[in-house]
Amino acid sequence: MDTLTGLPVFSEDMRYFACINNPGTDEDQRIQVCEIKNHSVQTVAFPNGRADTFIVGIRCVSKTEMMAKDSRGKYWKLNF
Repeated sequence: MDTLTGLPVFSEDMRYFACINNPGTDEDQRIQVCEIKNHSVQTVAFPNGRADTFIVGIRCVSKTEMMAKDSRGKYWKLNF
């Protein structure tokens, strides 16, 4: 079982979910994608965001991609 970096946002089938952390000033932001498999949580990926972009929310998660909203109100599609 993995430790989650933040509150999960689930895919429609409830099999996958993604989390973002709320980092302190000396930490980088992390995005974590997990899968529920055999009744346990396994991290699938830690997709990279853009260095100059702060993700404030996750809007949609699927098996291979997610939609995220940044602090400027723009939406990003992140593949993993």
